Amino acid sequence: MNLRNAHYYIDRQYIRFNANQLFKAGWGSQKLIESITTDLNLKKITTQNLIQIKLGNPTYYQNYKLIEGFFISNALGLINTQKKADFMICMPKNMTSIKKQKICVSLAGSGDTDYEFRLKKIAIPLSKHGVATLIHTNSFYGSRKPKIQTKHYINSVSDFLIMFNSIVYEANEIIKLLIQQYDCKVVLTGSSMGGQATSIVASKNQDNRNIGFVPYIAPASVAYEYSYGSMSKSIDWTVLNQNNNLDNTKSKLFELLSYGDIKRFEKPQCPFVHIINAKYDGYISNSNSLQYEKFWNIPIHWINKGHITALLFNKMLIKGILTVFNQI
Repeated sequence: MNLRNAHYYIDRQYIRFNANQLFKAGWGSQKLIESITTDLNLKKITTQNLIQIKLGNPTYYQNYKLIEGFFISNALGLINTQKKADFMICMPKNMTSIKKQKICVSLAGSGDTDYEFRLKKIAIPLSKHGVATLIHTNSFYGSRKPKIQTKHYINSVSDFLIMFNSIVYEANEIIKLLIQQYDCKVVLTGSSMGGQATSIVASKNQDNRNIGFVPYIAPASVAYEYSYGSMSKSIDWTVLNQNNNLDNTKSKLFELLSYGDIKRFEKPQCPFVHIINAKYDGYISNSNSLQYEKFWNIPIHWINKGHITALLFNKMLIKGILTVFNQI
């Protein structure tokens, strides 16, 4: 087995393990689907008031400290138990405050349900370089997961759209607070789904001071992958295909998920956008990734990894984040 096939094989095994788990409750709320896909929040993701965050007491470790906190999210479609948006900040032990410091904001990828993985793979390595990290909790994961949801498997199409919309909305609110109130230098990053959200926040960002973006193994659109590509195997089509016309059902899903396609968003005005994608990705096709170059004219930094191996062995992500911090 050659290198490319080995990476593909690992990705395909993960996809097979999660087969037929998504959208078991069907389409969900048609009203919310219509609201979100008309860009109610994505076109207007800025608010006049800054979010108010609450911070707990630090927990100290040998070379770093952790502080948990939360804010109340006004993202569209969240139920009451999801509005408390939890996060964790990892700081070098000798950093007394995040004010005027470098801070990375990390968005979750699909299935990244808690702090642990990003703490180990991103936050602690960055703390060794004097960089703090705010690890954001996805609105359908961890402490915010709806009780009726099993693990990280999203129940309905409307829930999926609410989730993605809220990631973009909340990420924008966080970086605005960090820049305007704390005068931080900020790099927003996310992997996979979180990477695509990072790209959209970059497109919508109106303040290019002290900020950069590092989308990692990020699709330009999830529409094809979920409707026809690798991730289509994760969907319970028997529930969605109520009219017994699978072609029409897939076409409808493709249209709905295309609302987050980067083709629909302007090229980011921020000059510090560093896109890293995997050459042997079994989740996201190279043709999907290349849309960033085609429509935004932003070069891709390719790594010889698959999707899963890029998550597990992510030194180039850390290097990319530090490179952007040195530029802003």
